[in-house]
Amino acid sequence: MVGATAGGIATFNVQHGYVEALVRGFRSGFLDDVDYHHLTQCESLEDVKLNLQETDYDQFLADESLGTISPGLIQGGTTNKLVEEFNFLRAQAMEPLGKFLDFITYEYMIDNVILLLKGTLNGRDVNELIGQLHPLGKFDESIMRSMCSFEPNAKGYSDLYETVLIDTPIGSYFSQFLEESAGGDRMDSTSDVRNVLEEVQMELIKNSMLKLWLEDYYNFCQEIGGDTAVIMGEILKARADRIAINITLNSFGTPLNEPAMRISDRKPLYPSIGTLYPDTTALLAEAGDESALGSALESFPVYRKIWEVHQGEGVDSKSIDDAFYERDVQMAELAFQSQMHFACFYAYIKLKEQEVRNLVWICECINRLAALARRHLARRSFSATPIFNRAVKRQHRNNIARLANSDEYEYLKDEVARRLLDRLEDIEREFPLALDLGCGSGHLYKQLSVDDKLGGIEKLVQCDVAERLLLRDDLETATSLRTTRLVVDEEFLPFPVHHFDLVMSSLSLHWVNDLESTFSQVLNTLKPDGAFIGAVLGGDSLQELRSAFILGDQERQGGVSPHISPFMNVADAGNLLSAAGFSLCTVDTDYIQVDYPNAFVLMEHLRGMGENHAVNSRGAPATRDSLLAAASIYQSMFGQPDGTVPATFQVIYLIGWSPHASQQKPLRRGSAQHSLKELGHES
Repeated sequence: MVGATAGGIATFNVQHGYVEALVRGFRSGFLDDVDYHHLTQCESLEDVKLNLQETDYDQFLADESLGTISPGLIQGGTTNKLVEEFNFLRAQAMEPLGKFLDFITYEYMIDNVILLLKGTLNGRDVNELIGQLHPLGKFDESIMRSMCSFEPNAKGYSDLYETVLIDTPIGSYFSQFLEESAGGDRMDSTSDVRNVLEEVQMELIKNSMLKLWLEDYYNFCQEIGGDTAVIMGEILKARADRIAINITLNSFGTPLNEPAMRISDRKPLYPSIGTLYPDTTALLAEAGDESALGSALESFPVYRKIWEVHQGEGVDSKSIDDAFYERDVQMAELAFQSQMHFACFYAYIKLKEQEVRNLVWICECINRLAALARRHLARRSFSATPIFNRAVKRQHRNNIARLANSDEYEYLKDEVARRLLDRLEDIEREFPLALDLGCGSGHLYKQLSVDDKLGGIEKLVQCDVAERLLLRDDLETATSLRTTRLVVDEEFLPFPVHHFDLVMSSLSLHWVNDLESTFSQVLNTLKPDGAFIGAVLGGDSLQELRSAFILGDQERQGGVSPHISPFMNVADAGNLLSAAGFSLCTVDTDYIQVDYPNAFVLMEHLRGMGENHAVNSRGAPATRDSLLAAASIYQSMFGQPDGTVPATFQVIYLIGWSPHASQQKPLRRGSAQHSLKELGHES
């Protein structure tokens, strides 16, 4: 339906509001961290079955006729559940949403056609292949029966060609590919079809059809316009970039990498959309080895980081596919952060697919060796990508980068960064290479740019999990301090051992789930006698607001819900550093009081800072009555004569050193030359 639009804020819900509500309801059925934790503790697949019966997957597992549970059964059952939900959404959808959902199925249809073609060319029984087809891309029953009758001869190829072209939605892609393969001529004979199918590798056919589908899908989304065009445009362009990178990487060592074939055969496989298109795809087409590919991606921080994952790939580390999957999940999660667009439907399918992969991977590990699998899961827990969990905080931080006045909310972080650097100035050492962990928009860098000799820092590596916030500002300043920015999760540091002289972190680590693990990784990446300086919000922060919420909930709801995240206690800070292996640990605190016109302005500023609530088990959101009650209580209990209300932030500063033989050590017990009693008499 060319020219159809999804509608704006005033009209979207008339046609598509109900279906969007359905998909957002389905979203609540995703497995969370608690579910994944229970699954990774299972000793058998029967334990997995028992745990899944407490989730939305309980229906297909309750069927006793299924027999012995297996990874294949889990994959089939979870996939069928996804297909049932998708078909229900499709049945409720009106145009152009219906066409949008149909485009999602075309990708699976292409996979199914290629699978059938491979089986036909190899002389396999097509009936055996039917069970391997993805149910989301299956054709009508009549077409499926026709495909089962194909034979690897001229007439069989003619029947296959005509069936695919005439009776399937992807026929236009197949026809266009065949014509391009024939040099733009129309395919008039069955022998022409057979020649193309026999001479062209199946993977090249698949990549060509996926390229045509992706470009068609992108153009359709642009015709819809609005937020659908913007959000889906970014998602599909990222998919196009991934295809271009993978095609280039996988072509090394194959005929496609021959100089004569790079332009004629490899370049046409690249989609004509994406961030890399057209300038960088031209470089990719010329790339003859991994070094040239890495150089072409150097100017794109996201892909540079993914390429670094590939370079460090090993037996127990992430692969480049893992890195791409993680980025896909991040973009799909962000698609749910706005409303009245179609991207959430595509995002739901991709997130559900990731969940199926997680479950199958866990089951396969348990099926091979239970005890080894549990250790492996603990070591590689990032492979089971959490959905709508810690990513909420990344979304918060990315969302504030979109605000036109986001820099107006950074006064607290700028002040804490200044005070942290005051403590660095007291250390009479030089740290040529430093890391800013959780840098946000570059608060430490902006302070260091004023005095670029501070700490002897020559280069500052800035990293943050929120790519939009990380890259929000242009940091080109008149300073000798060099910097680079990387998208890095504070919970999984990718840096080499003994790499940095100094690691700093200002107001980001209080959102880390396993702080001791992060401290251990920081210690691992520090050079011997290197320093860590960090600042986190302490447990006394926002006590006024916390008290007001407690009293307001008790008054209006008769109970208490957590509305403010828990923060670290001072006593725990030093213990965590010591437990991670740091030496010469010191901890001190600051209290910063900020006055606001009222409690609602305070909450608005907390959101603008990206410090809004992100606890998994947060319970129901605060009601309007509870918010009004909390604001009134806040004003009555803590209001100042001028009508403002104070908010207190406790900031804990931590300093720890990487152990080194030159550092001072406590004397052996009993080796003192004077007792405290003698010192007391001397005074």
